[in-house]
Amino acid sequence: MHKPCHVSAFALCGLLLASLAQAQSAAGRASISGIVRDASGGVLPGVTVAASSPSLIEKTREQVSDDAGRYRIIDLPAGTYTLTLTLQGFTTVRRDAIQLEGNFAASINVELTVGQLSEVVTVTGSTPIVNIQSAYAKALLVDRDALRAAQAAGDVLGAHRVLTAAYETDVRPVLVASREASGLPFDPVETFRREGHAERLTHERA
Repeated sequence: MHKPCHVSAFALCGLLLASLAQAQSAAGRASISGIVRDASGGVLPGVTVAASSPSLIEKTREQVSDDAGRYRIIDLPAGTYTLTLTLQGFTTVRRDAIQLEGNFAASINVELTVGQLSEVVTVTGSTPIVNIQSAYAKALLVDRDALRAAQAAGDVLGAHRVLTAAYETDVRPVLVASREASGLPFDPVETFRREGHAERLTHERA
């Protein structure tokens, strides 16, 4: 009489573990996002952004930049990626050797210049920068009361859902608006590089 109950409990346990593993796997994927602009600083909608890697089953995953020039490619397994951006009337830009691990969120803003689509500008060894502001903003979105309740009840999946809801929220529009209101660039590291501050500091210290 007790055997069916034992089997059912065992099956339920296995189902919960499988669901948890699947949820953790989905939450543990990396992403690449950014803004595409032209040489004048204007945003570029309609740019085809392709992330390719041997780690992808389909080998290449594509997105198109929106009206604000933003793109976001999610659910990327760990590996080495090449990012290719194309738009008619502009040179093609390719970024090689982008390393993604775990749930790393790579922020890569790209500038396209007017030219032939067949012309390719390749940037090698570009290391994406973790957007600390984005991570901090998402941490503020965590429903602390719901998280504490799930932890107190031993509800692992419930706690996972609370965290996932916060960390899957796209906070970039808020960050962009905040930095623009303060007169600051959206990507200070990219601005630091583009304006030659690194080279100037290297020269001054030499």
